[in-house]
Amino acid sequence: MLRYALYICFFLNLIFFCQLKAQQTEPADTSQKRFHWTLLPIVYYTPETGLAYGAGGAFTYTFNESIRPSQSTFGVVYTTLDQLLLYVNYRTFWDADRYLSYGEVGYYKYVYSFYGVGDDALLSDEQLYKVNFPRVRTSLLFETTTNWYFGGRFAFDDYRIQNVEKGGEVTGENVRGGRGGITSGLGFVTNHDSRDDQFFPVKGWFFEGLFLPHVYFLGSDFNFFKASADVVYYQPLKERMLMAINLYAESNLGSEVPFQQLAMLGGPKKMRGYYEGRFRDKNALILQAEYRWMFWKRFGMAAFADAARIGGENKTFLSDQTHFTGGAGLRFQLSKSSKLNLRLDVAYTDDEQANFYLTFGEAF
Repeated sequence: MLRYALYICFFLNLIFFCQLKAQQTEPADTSQKRFHWTLLPIVYYTPETGLAYGAGGAFTYTFNESIRPSQSTFGVVYTTLDQLLLYVNYRTFWDADRYLSYGEVGYYKYVYSFYGVGDDALLSDEQLYKVNFPRVRTSLLFETTTNWYFGGRFAFDDYRIQNVEKGGEVTGENVRGGRGGITSGLGFVTNHDSRDDQFFPVKGWFFEGLFLPHVYFLGSDFNFFKASADVVYYQPLKERMLMAINLYAESNLGSEVPFQQLAMLGGPKKMRGYYEGRFRDKNALILQAEYRWMFWKRFGMAAFADAARIGGENKTFLSDQTHFTGGAGLRFQLSKSSKLNLRLDVAYTDDEQANFYLTFGEAF
């Protein structure tokens, strides 16, 4: 852990120096620019990836007659756990904001830990496995009323499990999808977005509702239905302070839900502190709250607390066991124009685990 802490300190200074040099070349007034790009070295650390490094960029643009800005990001990343991540994310408005498209296209060579399904999954049951998969997520929506969008989504993963620790549960007959497989879904998605800023909101609401059937005739190896609701509320407090609250619910219906598509706790965005997938089941309900304060120029801090329940369909929708995490972190705004934050968090779990996260952007 000390070695990674030294890496983090070194790369924080490196990124800070690169950003200072980039700011010296930026024009004084970029308010009239309809296209802005930023290229940055990518360096981050999460428990799932170890130390990750590479290159990437962000393109912020505005089409004629549109008010809301659009953004595309891309990256090529390699990690100390021998992982490779190639991805492009985008969120685009056009035709006076009447249409919205967003999604992700990527290819990932990854290493995951699997602990089992349900609340009784133990840390001692951890099993590592390697997987390669291409991923496509694309949504196309049109505005129905002010700030409300409705449309469709297509999702595709080709999950190719390459290597599993011997004697592990992932390869067992009791784990659906333990030998990999394709998940392909086509369904409906709706958005409500009244945030004051797309990338660094201080006030307003965001809501995404999803109903996504995965069926055989779309090429899926599994037949099941995924439904989710993601709600975020931003409330400004004093100057440069805000409270962000996130409620997320997910349910997977059917007897063929593969383990990689189950609702999961953990990772850098949902229930920080837990390894991603530390707990997983068909259903999940997650509540997160975070206090944010940019206390001096481009430097800030945050404190957060989270609670969640998971559950299967054999007993009740959700179990009686509640999982808790919490922590605090620092922020540095990398670019005044795009308001992209570098985030360093330390998070603790109710089973006395602690994890560090050094990454870009807020959790929600």
